[in-house]
Amino acid sequence: GRTHVKRFIEERQLTVILAIDQSASGAFASAGRLKSEVAVEVGAVIALAATKNNDRVGLALFTDHVESFVPPRKGRGHILRLMRDMLEFRPTGRGTDITAVLRSLRTRLRRRALIFVISDFLAPTTGDHGFDRALRRLAMRHEVIGVRITDPRDREMPRVGLVRTTDPESGAFSWIDTSSRAVRRALEARAAAHDAALARALRRAHVDQIDIRTDAPFVPVLARYFELRERGRRPSRAGGAR
Repeated sequence: GRTHVKRFIEERQLTVILAIDQSASGAFASAGRLKSEVAVEVGAVIALAATKNNDRVGLALFTDHVESFVPPRKGRGHILRLMRDMLEFRPTGRGTDITAVLRSLRTRLRRRALIFVISDFLAPTTGDHGFDRALRRLAMRHEVIGVRITDPRDREMPRVGLVRTTDPESGAFSWIDTSSRAVRRALEARAAAHDAALARALRRAHVDQIDIRTDAPFVPVLARYFELRERGRRPSRAGGAR
């Protein structure tokens, strides 16, 4: 003869996928750590946070193709296996094909997932309709977050005279006169145009962007982003200003 209230707790378990770029452009550092090292560290922190919430975690390591894919699972042993894979991985490819990993994840994943694409995004994605289409199609089914790893020298060239530069992915080299203000401005303008085009592509697909620098701590940036998400806000871009 008494009233009872039955309460239900919403199932909050997520499927988290870490898609980490391991192409040759990540083997670069002007100050601090290599971009590829930071990418792995970011992936490891997200994986540990996900397993603390009892989420399922999967891993895709890619260069110019998907070189390794570990399906999402739960458990301490599984997370340790992902850590080992990330730390011990040695890529066979040198180039970058982000479109390929986006398409691959769309066909592999049946359940809705939270996908972190961790890359320097220096691949020629701007103006690539294949990239735009693959990104939009993946984001229609899953929640996608772009985590961009940047080095200060990606966008700012110091004045150090005549410098020989080598593209780590293609092997092509060129000479750059960094003492020329016009040359430095042209390089910076090209980098700014690439950044703006990438931001537009992510925004059109409703994909959040997190910017992480190799010369600064990244944990506060991630913490701020997830704090905003927890409050119900969805920032289109997070990270320190250049």
